[in-house]
Amino acid sequence: MQLKNDLIPAGSICNISIHNLHRTPEFCPNLDVFNPGRFLPENIKECNLYSYIPFSARPKNYIGQKFALLRLKILIAYILHNFYLKPVDKLDDVKMIGDFILGSPKPLRVKFISIK
Repeated sequence: MQLKNDLIPAGSICNISIHNLHRTPEFCPNLDVFNPGRFLPENIKECNLYSYIPFSARPKNYIGQKFALLRLKILIAYILHNFYLKPVDKLDDVKMIGDFILGSPKPLRVKFISIK
């Protein structure tokens, strides 16, 4: 398979670093910034539709995408309406490990401070 200037021989094993793919600025700017509206139709022009794997434009796209996004937005709206979120640990102290899914060897701690 020819990919731009690289030839991948038959029988090769390829690994996609999803963590790096989801944070490549040429595919979508400011990916480390929380922006739930990033994938709204009016904003999608800035991002490559194939750059975010869970909701990409591949032929077998997740069938419950709209339902899942709606539930996620409702949950996030409820939390943000009722709480201030404050990180307990500094970002530099957070370690990520790549396994079947991307995770952290230690829990990521956040304080929920009630607004009411």
